[in-house]
Amino acid sequence: MRVLGAAVLFAATLFAQDDPLGQLAGRARAAPPEFAADLLIQLAGRSEVPRERRMEWLEDAFRLAAVARRKMPVGLDIGSGLYQFTGDPTAQRLASHPGLDMLTLQSRAVDGLLPLNRERAMILFRAIEQAEAPSTCDAMAGDLSVYYATVEAAYKGFTAEERADGRDVDFLIAAVAGLKSAAGLGGSMNLFRLPLDDAAFQRLLSAFTTTVRTMRDSSFGAGMTNSLIQVIDRAQERRISVFPLLAAVREFLVKSLSSAHCSPPLLPGATMPMEAEWFNDTLLSYGGTDTAQIRAIEPREVQPTETRASAAANMNRQSADSAHLTDAVKRLGATERVDRGSPQFEDRVRELLREVTDWRRDHDDPEALYVTIAAGVYRQLASTVTSEGLRRTAVHEHLDLLHRTPLREQEPQVWAAEMDALLSAVRVNDLDLEWFRAELGSTGDPVIPLYLECYELLARPRI
Repeated sequence: MRVLGAAVLFAATLFAQDDPLGQLAGRARAAPPEFAADLLIQLAGRSEVPRERRMEWLEDAFRLAAVARRKMPVGLDIGSGLYQFTGDPTAQRLASHPGLDMLTLQSRAVDGLLPLNRERAMILFRAIEQAEAPSTCDAMAGDLSVYYATVEAAYKGFTAEERADGRDVDFLIAAVAGLKSAAGLGGSMNLFRLPLDDAAFQRLLSAFTTTVRTMRDSSFGAGMTNSLIQVIDRAQERRISVFPLLAAVREFLVKSLSSAHCSPPLLPGATMPMEAEWFNDTLLSYGGTDTAQIRAIEPREVQPTETRASAAANMNRQSADSAHLTDAVKRLGATERVDRGSPQFEDRVRELLREVTDWRRDHDDPEALYVTIAAGVYRQLASTVTSEGLRRTAVHEHLDLLHRTPLREQEPQVWAAEMDALLSAVRVNDLDLEWFRAELGSTGDPVIPLYLECYELLARPRI
């Protein structure tokens, strides 16, 4: 019996060693829910993982996403790519982390499940609930493009029998009719690119028009303008009237621009918000004869009852101290490479590191802006210095920043983008991974080690 028990234990140990993805998936479930879901989705993308296990991970990710702290996508352009620290305005921006809100995570899980078990994926998709648009000037509310990309993927999987019954078009109409936030208008308009016959296109256009007219949200993203023009073009190619759509857009704009909202100040010389100017100058010209009975928007119609403070303006406003730090690190980065090992240069680096430490202790910048700037300074220093000791100091401080900031709980996606940038810097700068793992271990961070292991595993050749 002892021999049998030892054999079972030995076999289990060997299995664990041969199943690093499964081991990581098990540990990932203990992370905060949005990070656990994200990791499971990424791991389920590996084709060598057995189909049933991939399905299990994706369904677990869907359930974990339901308790993510953010319910809607992040839309504000902040994070690693917002500020350039190299002094080179043409430098490539860092990519953002995939969405960590409930809607995006659940959409990603369904998208991964569709080719594995379409029936189960559709059950989960119908369980996705869109959150109501925020009633305040929440600059972090984003669009729903990932959700509507999943709608497109699901639509393409309908069988010939289902299409003959019109269930595919009913599915699209339900997706448009269920829209609760104007942030989703842009993504929903991508559905008009699908290969629909004229009758289906007309039905979808009517549903979209009703949604625009009854939308309670008071936001209108600039990115929607081109999409709307493309919808009009496609309708006119089919000789379908766009008068109801144009009238609905006008009604929506007047309602949203005249209500309490977070509109930026008018442009110099302008008498109306740019959205109203765009409707008059651009959209009406695309409507052709359909615009004959539609009046241009007048300034008196779009005077807001109240203009609220915009979170976007505050989030991206640098203090004098943070502006000094970004300028200082740019100047260091402009130093000739041959001079970066000099005692004078290294003294300047140490002084800047001390200044960042002082600023971190006393700063009054918004948390997302503070983390973005401090992380960018550390990242640039790590890539600039030639001293291994100073490089490790910069990375250590970068890691400490991400471990301590409450941004992980406040804005997980922004935090994750900075984490990705840190892990990328470790790789690009050829830092000793064993040293870095020891640093991670000393912080006790519950998330970053999981992503380090995940990215290492996913970088391995597929079997």
